[in-house]
Amino acid sequence: MKRVLFILLLVFCQSVQASPKECVRHFRLGVNNYSPLYEVQPDGTVSGLTYDLLSEISARMGCVFSQIPMDSPRMLEDFKRWRLDMVAFMAPLEELKSAGEYISLYQAARKLIVAKSFYDKSRKAQDYLNDPKVKFGSQIGPRFFLGSEEEKRLMGQGRLISFPNPGAAYKQFVTGRIQAMFSTPIIHWHFQKEMPDLVTKTVAVPDVTHPLTMGFYISLRRISKAEADKIKKVVQEMKQDGTLRKIVSRYVDGEDMIYYQNL
Repeated sequence: MKRVLFILLLVFCQSVQASPKECVRHFRLGVNNYSPLYEVQPDGTVSGLTYDLLSEISARMGCVFSQIPMDSPRMLEDFKRWRLDMVAFMAPLEELKSAGEYISLYQAARKLIVAKSFYDKSRKAQDYLNDPKVKFGSQIGPRFFLGSEEEKRLMGQGRLISFPNPGAAYKQFVTGRIQAMFSTPIIHWHFQKEMPDLVTKTVAVPDVTHPLTMGFYISLRRISKAEADKIKKVVQEMKQDGTLRKIVSRYVDGEDMIYYQNL
């Protein structure tokens, strides 16, 4: 009997040692609260680019990622006050440099959306930015798609109107309140399908002169160096095995994938 117990104990100890170390860390993440980045379906399931990418990172690390959808201003404020481990997804922001380390996922060309009544195929993005008759829409909080000088100029001229989310801004093309805005291929493709009037009222043109870097921040105070290194390693593996490109391609019109780099 003692021999049997000894053998069972030995087998148990070997199985414990052979098992990979479990991740007991529970990460708290602030994420964009609008489609197509994060969306709760009628049946309670969640989908979206942000959700899918972070879920993949979570699965590969074996850690719990609690994704908390919120408005951009609150998300940034909570991150700076050390209430969040990560915030996603966004372009690099000067105001977050002291609070987090930026991890890039990919680069893409921004899209200029112009009301058809103002569109001229001979004009470039800068021509619309310089036109005093053209009012631009943007999102409250960080204006990911505008350069700092562009933002300063439009605000100084009273030509920048801010909205709580991209959907609210897109609706203003129908009312005529704005005549242009910058977006990403992912967001624009989503709202083209959601708002059929956009196709008849706007023209979308890739602006390759202003590449966008998109990624996420990890907290300098709440995340250890070992955890940061693991997150970076997982992201690199997702790029190398094609998983990152595969996930992003679900949310991009096939014709626009040529503008996505470093996937």
